[in-house]
Amino acid sequence: MMHRDMSRTPTLRREPGGGYQRLSDLAYSKLRYAISEGQIAAGSRLVELELCKTLKVGRTPIHDALLRLAGDGLVESVPGAGFFVRHLTLEDIMMAYEIRVSLESLALRIAGQHGFSDVKLIELDRQCDLMDQATREGDVRGVAQADFHFHQLLIALAGSSQLENAIRGSHLQFLTWSRSMSSQHYLDESRRLGAEHRAIVHQLRARNIAEAERLLASQVRHSVDRRMREIESSPQGGSMVRNLKIMGDLLQPDASHARP
Repeated sequence: MMHRDMSRTPTLRREPGGGYQRLSDLAYSKLRYAISEGQIAAGSRLVELELCKTLKVGRTPIHDALLRLAGDGLVESVPGAGFFVRHLTLEDIMMAYEIRVSLESLALRIAGQHGFSDVKLIELDRQCDLMDQATREGDVRGVAQADFHFHQLLIALAGSSQLENAIRGSHLQFLTWSRSMSSQHYLDESRRLGAEHRAIVHQLRARNIAEAERLLASQVRHSVDRRMREIESSPQGGSMVRNLKIMGDLLQPDASHARP
């Protein structure tokens, strides 16, 4: 019986510590980071063969990673044209807000019902400290990462991988959206966010879940409202808001997109 030489199409990478990592996970995390950081602009075509060369992995892991990113709402697949980084529309953001608030509130309720150790709140405190430090240093990326990880930790209090998977896409969309804010606006916003994060942790430590939920919903809603006001006050005025509503329409493949 002939055996296929799997070394030609590896799917795992050996880690320095002796473990293994799936190459599709590696490609996914690197592409997700590049998109959320704005290193790959909205509307960019993601050519699989080029990504294989850049990330030094095979086509199957790249394709799997792109499908996962499409599931997260960061990438869209256009028939006959390939994969593109999505433009986030106003409707995308508002829906992500509704999903995020609902699921994070559900996570807090589940955590309250099942109970959780104060040890888990220590890492939430640490993210608050990191956000304060990043704000003082004018580190916009650090602020966004601390905010992102804070909300991931809130979800983790419920101890449900299903819940974490369900909210991943809306969290990533918010992280990507926050990158488009002006640096000064985001730093100004971070001062309020830091104080509100600490207030949420305080209520969780007191096991006042209802008040923690209320503060959480108010925080996310306020962030969206502030961002909308920033867009409306930009030189382009309200036209930017109108454009956001249509930017995310499926890209129509043109001659350049159709070429392999």
